[in-house]
Amino acid sequence: MKKREIKLFKLNEENQMTIKSHKVQKLKEKKLLRKKKISNGARFELVAEI
Repeated sequence: MKKREIKLFKLNEENQMTIKSHKVQKLKEKKLLRKKKISNGARFELVAEI
């Protein structure tokens, strides 16, 4: 089984998107969601197993 990263959404000044915090917390607890900082905002990536 390989792991791949799926880009969920990109957050920046022009395109503010939010997701429900309890969903984020659930994913974080399962270690499936990682937050990466990039030059123009924050990007959340979901790590899924195939």
